Amino acid sequence: MPGALIAATGLADLIINHAAREGDGVPQYFFIVKWPDQELDDPKGTRLPTDADALRYANRLIREIREGGEPDEPHLTMIVKNAAGKTVFSIPV
Repeated sequence: MPGALIAATGLADLIINHAAREGDGVPQYFFIVKWPDQELDDPKGTRLPTDADALRYANRLIREIREGGEPDEPHLTMIVKNAAGKTVFSIPV
């Protein structure tokens, strides 16, 4: 995967641009991009009111990843976890 580092860097920038929001009592979600052999973590997470909002947000990130033309990897997955570390969604990119 020679382009994986470049792709991962682009994805990291995408996730960083969607940085965590402040807000007491608002659930925090983490959007992790996973290849078969590596993961790109989202250490800051994003605060969103509901699981449905997290799903919409994940779908928006996926659209941006696809529109950006990277990565060109058929086995890419967006994993959404809550603050307890529980997987809420797992979506193929």
